Amino acid sequence: MEKEALIVGTSSGLLLLHTVDGKETEVVGRVDGGVKCISPSPDGDLLGVTTGFGQLLVMTHDWDLLYETALEDHPEGVDVREPDFSSSELSGSPISWRGDGKYFATLNEVSNSSSLNKRLKVWEQNAEAVHASSEPKELMGSILEWMPSGAKIAVVCHRKAEVEGPSIVFYERNGLERSSFHIDEPIDATVELLKWNCSSDLLAAVVRSGNYDSVKIWFFSNNYWYLKHEIKYSRKDGVRFMWDPTKSQQLICWTLGGHVTVNKFIWVTAVMDDSKVLVIVY
Repeated sequence: MEKEALIVGTSSGLLLLHTVDGKETEVVGRVDGGVKCISPSPDGDLLGVTTGFGQLLVMTHDWDLLYETALEDHPEGVDVREPDFSSSELSGSPISWRGDGKYFATLNEVSNSSSLNKRLKVWEQNAEAVHASSEPKELMGSILEWMPSGAKIAVVCHRKAEVEGPSIVFYERNGLERSSFHIDEPIDATVELLKWNCSSDLLAAVVRSGNYDSVKIWFFSNNYWYLKHEIKYSRKDGVRFMWDPTKSQQLICWTLGGHVTVNKFIWVTAVMDDSKVLVIVY
């Protein structure tokens, strides 16, 4: 697979490869049911694809199919190609790789469930069988983010049953829930995007509440998640962001209006010791 290339999956099922140098786009494959998510492994050797028919495909860098399997086991007699089934998959079926590429995770709606229950599954890169699976849980949207260091897999959980706003939930590779924290937002707030930085010590999100979208950044210390920084945008801006792939404290934000901001963070912490202020720069 070309290193300087863009991989595109379409709702009609086309897999496209656009080379940056040659400025050419070619069709390299086609999948039934349309592409819901397409995600290359960190080293680019493998490509994970989920489809509108609830299938998982893993391909090599030469576009050869390594294996194909169902994301969920369906009751006998269910045709995944029926329109009613396909529409239930429209919320998306994300894929997130561990930093070393040995494992990846998927998140999919639980079959035959009338609720918002979803199940996280962990797969080995070259094995068709599921490595681990979580218990069904009421999770929000299609957010799935594996910490680059590999310790935690982050998702977002609804808390409406508890009359609370959303929380970030962390899973281990074995599919067990490890911990969580509330994001201190109203019950109708939603998390639109969630990303770790390259050093796995900062977690950022776009949180939508009322007329505003906020880019929030949390830091973990002393067994607690602290809100380190918040940047507010108007909801109509449709803000999105990405972490710099090599600079752990550099965040790039952009809006629908084309405004791009590069944030370079330097946090200063003051510690009181016998009426003296000790300043620690991170």
